[in-house]
Amino acid sequence: MPPVLHPAISGSSGSFSVIAAPVGILLEALSTLLRSNQNQTLYLCGNYPQILTKLFVNHEHVKIRRALTAYQILTILEDADEPLILFEHDRSWYQDTPELIPIIGEICRRKSANLQMVLLFSDRVDRWFSEIDPYANRVVYYLDTLAKPRKNHSTPVNIQNTLEGLW
Repeated sequence: MPPVLHPAISGSSGSFSVIAAPVGILLEALSTLLRSNQNQTLYLCGNYPQILTKLFVNHEHVKIRRALTAYQILTILEDADEPLILFEHDRSWYQDTPELIPIIGEICRRKSANLQMVLLFSDRVDRWFSEIDPYANRVVYYLDTLAKPRKNHSTPVNIQNTLEGLW
């Protein structure tokens, strides 16, 4: 039976999953996965990861690799032999090289075909993230990640006060 990461998210070896969820759900799911997994794990992220900084990581089992460009992602993924690959999405990777997205998607799919579990995740959906969807075996989007943030509109105060004695 595949490990349950969150009541609505499960993972299994031999799958490439794409997950967009609020940070709290991602933290809960990744913590559960890391606690249950005693094998070597690769955590791939950008230079300024959002999730990794909030996640407790046992460095004995988890190797963290940071990529600054999409070309570095290709190299890291090609060299990865860990049974679990956690891949934190970084929007800045693809701005200059969007043509590499299909190649990265194919590498993730190929890695999962070799009984590796590849989990690409983000707390928001953007155009680069959604372009990787077709290569995944499983795609999970939480509706909260698709909603636009609400602006805090305070009611304007239309009261004018005058100072007595000045006029």
